[in-house]
Amino acid sequence: SNDEATITDVNNKVVYQAIDKPINKVYSIKNMSNKMEVVSVNYEKIDNDIISIQEKPFRVTEMKLDNASVKTRFVSLGNDREIKISADYTDNHYMVELSEVVIGAIDCLDPQIKKEYRIEVNDISNINLVIAAAVLIDEYTATVTDSNI
Repeated sequence: SNDEATITDVNNKVVYQAIDKPINKVYSIKNMSNKMEVVSVNYEKIDNDIISIQEKPFRVTEMKLDNASVKTRFVSLGNDREIKISADYTDNHYMVELSEVVIGAIDCLDPQIKKEYRIEVNDISNINLVIAAAVLIDEYTATVTDSNI
């Protein structure tokens, strides 16, 4: 979790950029084709295991760590729609579900340092949500790692 992360496509072209704004505890995620912020991830309640995803213009979904789950799993709060981000037992592979349909996957390519991920998107209309999920997982993983030192 550094100040800036880039998301590249299969041709290594930077298509999204996530910029950490630590004062506001928000990652701003920009679509680099138009330089517009498309989604943000707010981690001000991370100590309570809650991270919010805000899709532009104003759809906010709070994601809470499911403490009942053996695996790392975030579930959406409220009944607007059901989003689940679920890890395997190693915390290196995550599935992103929207209303019980898998819309994407996040694979950690370097499990020791967790700095590089492969993101798969099954439904392009949900790309912002899947990228936000990857940023959420990265921030949560970094926080958990930091607090375990």
